[in-house]
Amino acid sequence: MNRDKSETALFSIMIAILLAVIFLFFTAFLLREQDHRKLVAEYSAYRNMSALFEDFVSDEPSAGIPRDARVLGFGVYQRDGKAVRTMGTAPDRIPNGSLKSDRPEIAYGRGSIRIMKPLGAAGGIPGMGPGMMGPPPASRLLDSSGAPIGLPGAMNGAGRFLMPGIPPRSGPNALPEHFMFIEYLAPDLVGRSSFDLTLIVSVFLALSIVFFLTLNLFRKNRAYRNKEVENAQLIELGQAARTLAHEIKNPLGVISIQCASLKRTVPEERWRGIDVIVEEVSRMVMLTDRVGEYLRNSIGSPEAMDLRAFLEEFAVRYDGRVRFSGGESPFRIKIDRDRFRSVMQNLVQNAFESQEGRSMEPVEIEMETGRGGVSVIVRDRGCGVPPESVSRIFSPFFTTKPKGSGIGLAMSRQFMRRVGGDVSFRQRQGGGSEFIVAFPPEAR
Repeated sequence: MNRDKSETALFSIMIAILLAVIFLFFTAFLLREQDHRKLVAEYSAYRNMSALFEDFVSDEPSAGIPRDARVLGFGVYQRDGKAVRTMGTAPDRIPNGSLKSDRPEIAYGRGSIRIMKPLGAAGGIPGMGPGMMGPPPASRLLDSSGAPIGLPGAMNGAGRFLMPGIPPRSGPNALPEHFMFIEYLAPDLVGRSSFDLTLIVSVFLALSIVFFLTLNLFRKNRAYRNKEVENAQLIELGQAARTLAHEIKNPLGVISIQCASLKRTVPEERWRGIDVIVEEVSRMVMLTDRVGEYLRNSIGSPEAMDLRAFLEEFAVRYDGRVRFSGGESPFRIKIDRDRFRSVMQNLVQNAFESQEGRSMEPVEIEMETGRGGVSVIVRDRGCGVPPESVSRIFSPFFTTKPKGSGIGLAMSRQFMRRVGGDVSFRQRQGGGSEFIVAFPPEAR
């Protein structure tokens, strides 16, 4: 049992690690694809920003230049956020301090990407080198009313345009005099992100289902292998039992004949000892006959019978030592009557022996019906079964009784399992034992 648990735990860990690695690789792939889509969207937005700005600062702007339909808005702003030129969804004014450095700032909205980029700073723009999108000619910087901005200004020695009243930026924390804004439609980022999230969750659930199905298949396969080993052992046991039964019956027959001859030659007062030998020989002969018959035909000759009537008649034979209850109406089953009687006799006899010297209560037999079929429960107030022996009481030749053979319970369970039922055990509350003989629904 411990070995089976260890194998199951090891197999579960291996499968969990394998599926986790697959899931992580899949998730990493989707995240990489998402980053790639973001990079493509940013590149397209920068490219359109560059094209629009070049048209804006050109001495001969082509007002009818076709632009990407995904450009939702574009604008050029002064450092304080006042618009120089706007189009589309670009705001008339951007709050002062929105641009915190001379590096481009990117924000993702619902289905769009927004970029604010200082003029004259190309850092962070894919495919854009130094000098591109530099300072515009003063004649192209207009305020919101269309008047030229910066005409009174002058170019400094570095070629940077200076706006009146605004000192040139200097130092590492200096901000640009002008910056651009663009809002670019990127529905794939939202749509694909939702799709990727759904796909990740779906893959996780699918891998979880695969894990549990694989684990369940492993357990069933292990149970099947254990059953095959058990069947092989039973076959070997059956062959050994047949041989043993045959070899035992021959000397038992000789002993019986010799006992009969001995009784004719000894005084009558000594016949009692001979009778004991004859009784034990007869018991051994009956036992070997039962084993041989069971091995030849394990299910016997099934016939339809009323289980309730059978149990009532069975209890009456014990003259009050067995009490039957349960079942108000007939319940018909199909089973070998004699073999089922042997099962009940074995259980009741075990109950008598367990109660000997302990309790005078009658052994109880109760019939319970339900959706899963019908069960017959045999209860006693005997010594019960030690916890360490519970797992072995149905094993062949295992017994805790001095004169027990150890095959009664094993044969009873084997017979019931062959007809689709079972025999199980549980401790009885308050002391004693309960043996449950279960019939399947199809036994009716």
